Amino acid sequence: MDVILNSTNQINPVSIIIIAGFIIFLLLIYVIPTGPWFSAIVTGVDINIGEILLLRWRKIPAENVINGLIIAKKGGITVTSKQLQALYLGGGDIENVVHGLVAAKHLGYDIPFDKAAKANIKGLDIIKAVTGKALDEIN
Repeated sequence: MDVILNSTNQINPVSIIIIAGFIIFLLLIYVIPTGPWFSAIVTGVDINIGEILLLRWRKIPAENVINGLIIAKKGGITVTSKQLQALYLGGGDIENVVHGLVAAKHLGYDIPFDKAAKANIKGLDIIKAVTGKALDEIN
């Protein structure tokens, strides 16, 4: 108790700063999904904390966008955060589209992200379309 109160029984200003800093730190950990952000950094995905905060503010699941970016990078697909955000806001399934594009690339097909996203928003399961060779449905 002596650390918080000084000799005149007033609260020590240093203690206030330390407690406020700790509270701010806890709030940042709550607001920022640190797990997916750390995964993005480790895999080399280019996304910053400001963009993650904007995802939270727009009510877009940051974990889905970050995981989609990671899967796309590992699969050799070029996809941006903005494209995945637009897909989500349009009612599409980020995971399905990204996995479908990676599967298509491994099977030797070149499907543009925009076409896959539009087909997914219309209700097409991209993974089934690619693995079932129903690619004409995407076009």
